Amino acid sequence: MALSDRERRTVMRGALVVALGVLLVRGVLPLAAHWQRQGARLSAARSRVARAEGLLQQADTLAALADALERRLAESPRRLAHGPSAAVAASALEGLLQGATEASGAQLQQLSLEPPAAGEGDGALPEIRGTVSAVGDIQGLAQLLAQLANGPRPVRVARLTVQHNPALRGAPDVLQWTVGVRVPVVVP
Repeated sequence: MALSDRERRTVMRGALVVALGVLLVRGVLPLAAHWQRQGARLSAARSRVARAEGLLQQADTLAALADALERRLAESPRRLAHGPSAAVAASALEGLLQGATEASGAQLQQLSLEPPAAGEGDGALPEIRGTVSAVGDIQGLAQLLAQLANGPRPVRVARLTVQHNPALRGAPDVLQWTVGVRVPVVVP
């Protein structure tokens, strides 16, 4: 069956519309989306470059500000315990607690520290837990607590046990005490 000229023109126009639709869907739209993505990447890169240039222009001001903050931090009488690892920070705290106990005139019996547990400190600083056991008089205990409260590191007394030392019957003013402490620590 032969098509008339009019039907042939209608079929040709339909084929042309389909070909243009395929070209649009397969060629033009993906190309436009690609250029849009490239434009967004270029815009983001330009904004990063502009920010970097702004920081470079303010480098001297930022360096002076950082130096001032470092000096202020170094002059601070109380700083958090810190170290490259929890073990290093615990070692420094061991010296601090031992020195405070000896400065109070007490005789250190036992000192133990536990580094923060893995995963501890989510949302807060991890804490090193410690226990100091010593023998001394009530003034020594008061001095130790004052040194912990006002020392160079913030130390929180978590528990305190005081008992008369039954082994020293001839010295009624000698006490045995155990102080449980918690010390926040900053570890990278």
